[in-house]
Amino acid sequence: MSGHNDQIMDKQGTALGFLARFWWMFFGNTFAAFSLIFILFNKGGFFHPADWVFWITVATLISMRYIDIRFCDEQTATGGRASMADWTRYTTLLLGCAVVLWGMAHAANHLFVDRIVQG
Repeated sequence: MSGHNDQIMDKQGTALGFLARFWWMFFGNTFAAFSLIFILFNKGGFFHPADWVFWITVATLISMRYIDIRFCDEQTATGGRASMADWTRYTTLLLGCAVVLWGMAHAANHLFVDRIVQG
């Protein structure tokens, strides 16, 4: 029994686990939000650099969440035990929100920012 507890303690104390959790809980989401702001206020078409940054950030959020569940200490944001079902829900929700927010940022840019600049 002691060996099992030592293994759990080793997984919880890893720097990779901390960094993965820090990325998918806070920093990655902040990075994605700033990318959306740049998309909203920069004149241009689809797939300028902020678009690439946004989608790469979304991909790293999904990857870091997977690494956190699969290889680190398998915790949810509230401290409970996470499973691959949690990762599937997280990925589905994140991708759905990302597509909607990305589309809204581009639509708002096209409808409002271009008109403000022109007029």
